[in-house]
Amino acid sequence: SFRSFLIGLSFGRTQILRGVSSLVNYILRDETIHLGFGMQAMRKLLNENPAILTPELKIELIETMDKAVQLETAYAEEAMPEGILGMNSKYYIKYCKHIADRRLKTLGLGEVYKVQNPAPWLMTSTDMPSLRSFFEASEEASYSLNVR
Repeated sequence: SFRSFLIGLSFGRTQILRGVSSLVNYILRDETIHLGFGMQAMRKLLNENPAILTPELKIELIETMDKAVQLETAYAEEAMPEGILGMNSKYYIKYCKHIADRRLKTLGLGEVYKVQNPAPWLMTSTDMPSLRSFFEASEEASYSLNVR
């Protein structure tokens, strides 16, 4: 899930540690490509072999996703008991559940949590990859440092 990028990207959103946010954004772009490939491969496999998706497998996939959400919930509650950068564990957990539903829906399993995305600002990073390359951004940063 992309929930782990939530905190790193929020640095840039709040105009602190913008360099960290930029690095996280490049990692996110790479992970988005990997995830897209995996989801396409799974959808293609299921579309070409619908008999694979038995009721038992559907239950197992949903239970596996629910276990992942439970683990993320425990992590969020432990890592952010006081909150950070305007986020808290409830915000993080809602985002995790939203992402879990997106993955399940993509596989044709429907939504389990039915949670609205609490971080629509993050969608631009996860759904619309930037067209700038690392080298172009580095060149711009280098230029702006020389101008000052």
